[in-house]
Amino acid sequence: MEFITKLSADLSGTVWGWPSIFPLMVALLLVTGLFTTVMLRFIQMRRLKHSLDVIRGKYDDPEHDGDLSHFQALTTALSATVGIGNIAGVATALHYGGPGALFWMWVTAIFGMGLKYAECTLAIKYRVILPDGSASVCNSSANRSLRWISCPCRRNRDTGNQVMFNARRRCGRSSGVRSAMPR
Repeated sequence: MEFITKLSADLSGTVWGWPSIFPLMVALLLVTGLFTTVMLRFIQMRRLKHSLDVIRGKYDDPEHDGDLSHFQALTTALSATVGIGNIAGVATALHYGGPGALFWMWVTAIFGMGLKYAECTLAIKYRVILPDGSASVCNSSANRSLRWISCPCRRNRDTGNQVMFNARRRCGRSSGVRSAMPR
């Protein structure tokens, strides 16, 4: 157990602390977010009004399949994305970094929105509805060209929204609640 703890600490120090002036992982995340934001022509600012209209229910139609409104789907996705680590991380960053940390959190959040948009769009475009009603993104033979993205897809499939959605489906089956996913 001591070996695993030391290995984990060493790996974490290398990934998040090298070089010590500005960690490479932070630079890669910022550059990727900036690249996605520019390539999508600042989608997070251009489509802000549309996203607020969707959340407010302007496009909700009772005739559509599913039990969740757009707002309910958003809050479910946010509950899977924002965890205790993010909450504690913000408090720790503010404590140690002061107001400068808040500024950099806002900057990375703006770029992160473009990255999250791209991730969700790819997940919806390439998802495959399995016979049991669950969804899979990267295990389809139709998605062979997306093997390079399988690590993030598997991470998101195995945690967060997928786990909660599948749990909700199982719960719904046993209680007689209509499924949110078309079969």
